[in-house]
Amino acid sequence: MTSPWNDRLAQVWAGSHKPRAKVLADEPQSQAGTGVIIGDDGVLTARHVIAGALNGGTILARMVKQGATTSSWATMKVISHDLDWDLALLQVDDPKSDNQWQKPNSPSPQVVMLDGDAEHNCEVLGFPETAIQPSESGLPSEDIYQSEQALGTLLLTNQAKPAQTNKKTLPKRTFLLDVDRSHPKTSKGWQEMSGSGVVLSAGRLVGVVASVDQERDTHRLFVTPLADAISDSPGLAEGFTKLLGHPIPVEIEAAPLIEELLQGVCLGASGLPITLGEAELEAFGVKRANIIGEPAYLDYTKRDQDGELTKALDEAISSHRMLLIVGSSASGKSRSMAELAKAKLANYHLLCPKATLFSQLLELPLDSIKPAVVWLEDVENYVGLNFKGTISELLSEGLVVIGTIRQNQLEMHKPFGDAKMHKTLVLQKEWSNSWSKKERSELQNHVKNKALRQWVKKNNSPSVWCAAGTELADKLRIAKSNDDKPYRYQLVRTVLDWYRTGNARPIAIATATSLLTESIALSLAPDEQEVSDALTWATEPVVGKGRMSSQSLLSKVDDTYLKVHNYLQDEDAKSITAEVPDAIWRATLDAVGSDDERFTIGLFAYNQSNSKWAESAWRPLSDGGNSRAMLAMGMLCSEQGRHKDAIAIYDEAIPRFGDDPTPEIHEMVVRALFSKGAALGQYGQHEAAAEVYDEVIARFGDDPTPETHEVAVGALSSKGATLGELGRFRDAVPIFNAVVNRFGDDRTPEIRELVVKALLAKGIALEELIA
Repeated sequence: MTSPWNDRLAQVWAGSHKPRAKVLADEPQSQAGTGVIIGDDGVLTARHVIAGALNGGTILARMVKQGATTSSWATMKVISHDLDWDLALLQVDDPKSDNQWQKPNSPSPQVVMLDGDAEHNCEVLGFPETAIQPSESGLPSEDIYQSEQALGTLLLTNQAKPAQTNKKTLPKRTFLLDVDRSHPKTSKGWQEMSGSGVVLSAGRLVGVVASVDQERDTHRLFVTPLADAISDSPGLAEGFTKLLGHPIPVEIEAAPLIEELLQGVCLGASGLPITLGEAELEAFGVKRANIIGEPAYLDYTKRDQDGELTKALDEAISSHRMLLIVGSSASGKSRSMAELAKAKLANYHLLCPKATLFSQLLELPLDSIKPAVVWLEDVENYVGLNFKGTISELLSEGLVVIGTIRQNQLEMHKPFGDAKMHKTLVLQKEWSNSWSKKERSELQNHVKNKALRQWVKKNNSPSVWCAAGTELADKLRIAKSNDDKPYRYQLVRTVLDWYRTGNARPIAIATATSLLTESIALSLAPDEQEVSDALTWATEPVVGKGRMSSQSLLSKVDDTYLKVHNYLQDEDAKSITAEVPDAIWRATLDAVGSDDERFTIGLFAYNQSNSKWAESAWRPLSDGGNSRAMLAMGMLCSEQGRHKDAIAIYDEAIPRFGDDPTPEIHEMVVRALFSKGAALGQYGQHEAAAEVYDEVIARFGDDPTPETHEVAVGALSSKGATLGELGRFRDAVPIFNAVVNRFGDDRTPEIRELVVKALLAKGIALEELIA
């Protein structure tokens, strides 16, 4: 925020307008001070500055702009004042003074409410050691006076005291501003600083100077906290509303940081996130139905799974886990979860983070925001190295974390201990896409639209109807068979394949059209008219049947990019078997904007058994020392039988990242160390492999994390198998016994499988000993 002093500093004068020769000795003398310009034509100042003119007299003000000609004095009227808070609001009064009053160009100052003990680097600007000289008329002269700036520390814990300061009672509450230098030298010299605004380093307005502390030296000023005054004084609040045309917003101190990290849909006027009870359904990712004759969001129909969802939320909160709702597009998962959360956690603040800044949520003043819910719609978009660590920290801080993800996206994030699959961190709840007979019957009581009612009667999902899912799928199916217009279908196919690479960014229109020929191996590139036809057809909305929403196969983003309808993406994932063309993999890697995005693309390639493009994505990162990519490359080489390459990568990565506390890296190191043992075994170095398994057991054998625990048990079992490979069956049997005895009662499926394998291996070892 820019400094308010560019065009928000005012000089204020109040007093008698009589000629100097006629002023009686006992009449109040004129007084001058400083003010802050509010709105276009208002001034905030200290009440005692204009008190002598409240029952008759003249009040004048003018803007003082540094480096510019000072405007002439304008006549002001008092629109609000409060004795208890020593504050007054003025407004330009004389219509003739409109030509004299300069309207500021900057936004009206933002008022901020502080908490804590102290604020450093605060700034105050006014006119110390200035005595405005009256003209012969008794009004102030047009002389120009130099403003002075003072910096200091604002102490917030001061309580108003009954002592008199400068023969004036202090406001109800004051802060203390300790300025960094003593200027002016006397308390009288500070007099015309009364009414000066005190701002934070970012330019937000904290309060108004009331007086100087005469009990100390002249380094300390009393400051009236503006947020407290507005909250306590209805008259002042109404005065601000009159000047601005709306109630004056008062922000909390952390508002800029909150605004930077959170989406606008969850922000309140004070800068504090709104509560779930206040939030619109849009904030939860729920899309409007937009059906003629119906509310924007259809009345909620209770779902059969609502009870299970309530239990899942209770369990997630009590066990300090993230609740992850898994379901397809248009299944209603976001709506049902939002309705439950709004009802059950109505007083919790809603935090909807910006995807790329998710890991920075821990920088927020969470103690001032709690209780709170972190809502992650489409969890796959919240990329970052420390996703798991951030979730873990948020949960440990006592926040509730709720996320949604489409089933096909979840499947693509399985390997490498991804946090979305982490059993101790995440509680998954599957959400059905189909509607039961009871649910469909109940819906009839909530909607009037005939087309929707008929659709639901045929055992269909209302969410699919609202999203025009069937019509869109039919439109694409018909286009696939249209040999006269091949580029229509292929444009959509290209965008679908783009998203199959894991690239969450919309595809540039120029990129999509350039890929048309390569992706379907047509001999001729489309001409300009064919491209235009394909774009128009794909982005043309499907309408009718009472829907007002614009549902299309593709939609434009900023007229430069294309994104595909979520419903089509989910349906495509269920049936597509063809590989993503190389040209699209190449283009998506060329378009990545971060290492995290590049790693995710490699992960999607890996999950599609496309090792070529997984390595193309990871290799540059691995060569550059990226921890996740190095460990992933090691595992990829192991799976391809390139054991020597894998061992070389592990030998470099494990010592380098072995002590990294980041949960994702820690878990990958555990798996990498285990994989190194397996690679050594495959390479014929069984003794070295056994030593590596010993290291896994020693370092991670007592780790309670299920994923790490499973690897440690696997290492113990693998050590027994390795000893068997060395013909040391007598040494192997006790190892297999340890697996069975220590973990035989573990009901975890993965551990039970390892126990069974250990029993079988023990039997083979005993047979070898007998033989």
